[in-house]
Amino acid sequence: LLSKAAKLIPQHAQAHSVLAVSLLETGQLDEAITHLRLALKANPNYAPAHNSLGMALKQQGDLASAIASYETAARLNPRAAQIHNNLGNALAEDGRLERAIASYRQAIKLQPSYPDALNNLGIALRDQRLFTEAVSQFRSALKLHPRFADARLNLCVTLALAGDAQASKEQCAQLLRQQPDNALAHNYMGNACNTLGEQELALEHFRRAVELEPKLAQAYLLLTRVSKHVEDLDISTKLKLFEDKKTDVEDRIQLGFALGNVFEARKDWAKSYDYYQQANRLKADSVHVSIEQTRQNFEQIKSVFTPELLARHAAWETGGEQVIFVLGMPRSGTSLVEQILASHSKVTGAGELKYLG
Repeated sequence: LLSKAAKLIPQHAQAHSVLAVSLLETGQLDEAITHLRLALKANPNYAPAHNSLGMALKQQGDLASAIASYETAARLNPRAAQIHNNLGNALAEDGRLERAIASYRQAIKLQPSYPDALNNLGIALRDQRLFTEAVSQFRSALKLHPRFADARLNLCVTLALAGDAQASKEQCAQLLRQQPDNALAHNYMGNACNTLGEQELALEHFRRAVELEPKLAQAYLLLTRVSKHVEDLDISTKLKLFEDKKTDVEDRIQLGFALGNVFEARKDWAKSYDYYQQANRLKADSVHVSIEQTRQNFEQIKSVFTPELLARHAAWETGGEQVIFVLGMPRSGTSLVEQILASHSKVTGAGELKYLG
């Protein structure tokens, strides 16, 4: 019927747009885009078509064009919260987190009871390592929608990153009561238990995570670290996943280290070394460091935080709370020190904050 309507009224923007949405839902991206362009030819100021075109282009991986379409839709209909949320998603995927956060905040301002936007804002804030505010957003989403599994899982992850393993464990337990077969929830539950020193419980959850999702590389890697009988772990599917170049690079890195652990436990030193070496090479290839950019960042910090600036604000108060700075070189144990301190009931870990750079 929609197709007939679009043919009978070729200049009817809404008919083409509604048909395109149906095509999008069935994965027919090219046809959907064709009808959306026809809709916009009929009415260039039709905001829903620009919004849907942004969705289609994002699915095609054309983020720049998707962002442009969403921006046009937002300009034509600035009070549509969903458009701002969609724009935020595209910006976040493109790595433009500050603009994404601004879009999510606008969506929430327009529609305060918007769990998806609150959840998305939490993810973007977490990616900027602003854990305290991210946790607040996830809790707000769950207050509106208590069975919002994605928000609950994101809360589990963020609490763990913030150094609050006990709270992360409690949220994972609540999610597992709702979804007992959620592999990711078992994985993060295992991670929280392991941090709390509950190795047997951690082992149980890592095993369950791998049973439910054999391709979950992180759970398998952690399983090889806590299991007392690493040499007995099945590696057949993991070997195939590691060798498959289509497997996500981060997953291949974790699988490489996991297989190295297994072969080390089996005292097959040659294979163990080979997998460790391959994993390290993959990791090195995935890290892109600019010495010049790093130097510029440090110079900028020094130019801002001068002795004069610090002297002018020497009288600033912290509201009665004492601030503890944990400083150190990368991989020197600063996160461990923070976790140890945060285990005290009167200390809260703030994570790796970026206020100084």
